[in-house]
Amino acid sequence: MFQAVGACVGPMLSRAMISDLFGSSQAAQMLSTLVIIMAIAPIAGPLLGGAIMEFGSWHRIFWLMALASAVMFAMIFSLPETLPPQKRSTKPIASSFRNYLRLLQDAKFMRYTLSVTFLYVAAYAFITGSSFVYIDYFGIPSKYYGFLFGINIVGVMALSFVNKKLVKRYALNRLLIVSTLVAALAAIVLFAFAFLKTGGVFGVIIPMFFVFSMNGIIASCSNVATLDSVPQEMKGSAAVAASSPRRCLRRFLRVHRGRCLGS
Repeated sequence: MFQAVGACVGPMLSRAMISDLFGSSQAAQMLSTLVIIMAIAPIAGPLLGGAIMEFGSWHRIFWLMALASAVMFAMIFSLPETLPPQKRSTKPIASSFRNYLRLLQDAKFMRYTLSVTFLYVAAYAFITGSSFVYIDYFGIPSKYYGFLFGINIVGVMALSFVNKKLVKRYALNRLLIVSTLVAALAAIVLFAFAFLKTGGVFGVIIPMFFVFSMNGIIASCSNVATLDSVPQEMKGSAAVAASSPRRCLRRFLRVHRGRCLGS
């Protein structure tokens, strides 16, 4: 539970801080950098955990996490408040919960939120079932699974890097429309291959690469557009509300992984 609280607070605060400090295009650039850093975690985490397990028990992984948490907690006291005093809300904390209802009724906010949420539906479904599809269904040796999964992470990192350049030239809405269309078309191709039972393993690898990679553009642009669509006093609530659907979805798929795979 404590780990979950810490894992959820960090991304919310980082998005709100970026929104406080930068305008739309600069914020999108910074969030693209954040996506690149976060994309490294699925690769570096298992490698580091495996290395630790070579020299001791799994308890050492949690000791390392505790040490990292203590360092981050200490660093908090050196971070200045990013929101200027004149923009800070004087309303009680209870008003933040009322903001959630207002956000759910905001059509523009919901459009941006759902655009990235539906992308994560595809991404988390792939993450949940990819090992079964590659190893059990197609019979690919498990030692190659990390590579097949990793190429999608590389795609996210590459698109995030490219997006830092694109946001300087194009409007966020235009980038969102184009990247969402690419992801949707790739998902349709993937569905067609699966429905017709053709294409083989490359009928999964190639379309899913395009779907997954679009996260490098959609995640940063939609987060910035989402926060820009609400008043300053609601940005904190908006950062939480925009991320909640996909985080709940990720937990749901992990808990029901066996059912999703038909076991």
